[in-house]
Amino acid sequence: INRSSYNYQRVAKRQAPCFKRETLKAKVADIHSESRGSAGSRTISKRLQFENILVGRYKVRSLMKEIGLVSKQPGAHRYKPIG
Repeated sequence: INRSSYNYQRVAKRQAPCFKRETLKAKVADIHSESRGSAGSRTISKRLQFENILVGRYKVRSLMKEIGLVSKQPGAHRYKPIG
């Protein structure tokens, strides 16, 4: 057996789906959708702390990457030129 295959199988067995992580992903997705996609990792971590769920912003950032969420901020207002 190849060394890379052995290491891949060993890591795959260790990384079984975690129920706590899946519930956190669901909460992060809910908060992100409530903010209409504008909440980033800092905002989401503060909201979770408000709900007594202690999660750092780096953990939230990695969860957002796993889910595929990206924070979008509204652009500056552009006024129409006169004339």
